[in-house]
Amino acid sequence: MRTRGRNFKLFTSGDLGDQIRDKWRSRLLSSLPDLLHRPSRLGRGKWMTVATLGEFRVVDDRGILDMKRTAEVLCDAAREVHRVVEGAP
Repeated sequence: MRTRGRNFKLFTSGDLGDQIRDKWRSRLLSSLPDLLHRPSRLGRGKWMTVATLGEFRVVDDRGILDMKRTAEVLCDAAREVHRVVEGAP
């Protein structure tokens, strides 16, 4: 699995690509439902997008980006994705 831009992509080969994509999409979306979203379209190929990163930027009451809180959101999300990937059978 790798990220490219705001997409989480999975490399598959063989006849089980769709099943593998669906399994990983389900795992990731259920682990971070407020931050990860289903891709707008599901393709078939060697590299398939399984999830898309939603809005992660945090702004203060004046609409200015809060860098510290934004970094915390991204770090928490990265830890959760790693937990899901590393803990998968």
